[in-house]
Amino acid sequence: MEHQKSITVTKTASAQASANKVSITVTVTGEAKKSAAAIELADEKASELVKAFERFGDGVTLGAGGINVGATYSDRKVAGYRATRTFAASFAYDKETVVKVLDALGELPVEWRVAFSFEDDGSERTRLLRSAVTEAKADAKTIADAAGVKLGTLVKVEYAPSFDRPVMLRAASFGENAAAPEQISLSETVVCSWDIA
Repeated sequence: MEHQKSITVTKTASAQASANKVSITVTVTGEAKKSAAAIELADEKASELVKAFERFGDGVTLGAGGINVGATYSDRKVAGYRATRTFAASFAYDKETVVKVLDALGELPVEWRVAFSFEDDGSERTRLLRSAVTEAKADAKTIADAAGVKLGTLVKVEYAPSFDRPVMLRAASFGENAAAPEQISLSETVVCSWDIA
């Protein structure tokens, strides 16, 4: 059986995009000698957090997770308890809103982490895929011409969606300097095969 002759090209199309979504994870903790007291302290801080976010309106949602309670130790003996509650907020990116939220968090006894990301409606991914396939075909034609063969029909395409990492806010960055994230890198990769004659 004659082996089918083909040219296979792997091509990645890349682009830079501005963040359009902000995700914030907020952690509140309470420590005390008794677990119930630790939970109460965590709940008090959580109430402050919820009240602070209420003034941002419906555009900034704050979801609450469960509560974790663990013992703290001193000289290998239980010295007390730590209660931790985690909240998650997300909203459409807007520099003014980011500054207001970070300023509010800076006034509270909480810890937080911010991530900026690009939420695609499908148009950017489509554009990158079209570009990757077009460039792959151009490369395949160049290879075929150089090899003295004729590029035939597309016989196979492989594609795995890319999962782009969000841009994380540095822990030491706050206020105005933290409100404008770096550009986010997007990419899509295809593997295309054409038969040749």
